[in-house]
Amino acid sequence: MNTVGFVDTTLRDLTTYPWGSGVAADDVALATASLARTGARALEVVDPRVARAVLELRTESPWDRVRAVVRNAGSTPVGVVVHGRLLWSDRPVTDEVATRFVLCAAENGVRRIRSLDPLNNAGHMQALAAACDAGDIEFVPTLVAGPAPAIDDRRWVDEAAALAGLPGATAVCISDGGGHLSPTNLVALVQAVVAATSLPVEMLIQAPGGLAPLLAASAISAGASVVHTAVGSAALVGARPSVETVRAALVGTGRELECDPGAIADATRIVAGMLTSDRLSQGSVAVFGSAVSIPPDLEVGLMSRLSRVGMSPLLSDVADEAARVAAELGNVTFAFPLGDALVAQASEHVINGERWAAVQPALAAAAGGVYGPVRGDVDADVARAAAGVDYSEVVPSDVTGLG
Repeated sequence: MNTVGFVDTTLRDLTTYPWGSGVAADDVALATASLARTGARALEVVDPRVARAVLELRTESPWDRVRAVVRNAGSTPVGVVVHGRLLWSDRPVTDEVATRFVLCAAENGVRRIRSLDPLNNAGHMQALAAACDAGDIEFVPTLVAGPAPAIDDRRWVDEAAALAGLPGATAVCISDGGGHLSPTNLVALVQAVVAATSLPVEMLIQAPGGLAPLLAASAISAGASVVHTAVGSAALVGARPSVETVRAALVGTGRELECDPGAIADATRIVAGMLTSDRLSQGSVAVFGSAVSIPPDLEVGLMSRLSRVGMSPLLSDVADEAARVAAELGNVTFAFPLGDALVAQASEHVINGERWAAVQPALAAAAGGVYGPVRGDVDADVARAAAGVDYSEVVPSDVTGLG
């Protein structure tokens, strides 16, 4: 029987911003010891939102958190997630800083780095990939799915091929963090990426409306060899497929999830006690509410804002407007650091009934090429509105033009 692997994201979902303030390093160590026995190919620990929660809310170093996990992970590889040239910050860094980051990661026991870029620009990961290759760290570039261009556009395959060609790349991960892809479109994209690259394909999904398990099963049927999952209630708050559900969904398909069911049950019980009732409640609303194509970690804040102005029924309108904004900005994705700005821009359009009266600084920077060449044409009206925006607070002048 063909086996399917999984990368566990539970530790990221437990400690993401702003909820990470309530989870101490001792809690993370306890969860790690149980998760390490589940059969996961890797444990992803820190991403930019987790790093922010650790730094701002607990005044700890993210590397302290990494070391706590490494000490308890046994032989299971520990991984981190970085965002292109931003790493864990919201400002681009130089190649030298990226190389130093990899060296620091290796010194702290990290054995895997997964990288993504809001414009799917492989060039932004070149230095990171080369440093991982030299340091014998597994490097997994990520293709971020978004609302545009259309799924049959050649750019998706070209971007995947460029990512797969980075030095030392061991797999290509497809990330749909906002439920942008229907099961049919997801299957088409996975099949196209499998055909275009010689590397294994991983699938990361966060989706509203309870669609995550269905999408994970669809990705596996299309040829994905690894899926990203979390255990039990951590999957609920992260809007991800749970490892338990994926295992059950594969029964009778000729594929089998490589895991230890008993260890998963133990980890589920331990993790459940670390989640507050408020967070579980908000996670339930995002997962089982309206199936809108907004990243779940952004949807909760958007729902709160719309509720404050008596416009909660317009959630779907904002989601549609956010997709339109992303397309008008040259087909940018909702990946950090642009996702928050896209949703904020779209909500302003819907709430005020006026488009592009003002422009979020991060979006103006993207339209101006600060984050690198955009993936399509920037709408002329958007370009004019963005031209007068001062985005120096977002990206200072000494690090612009790194694309």
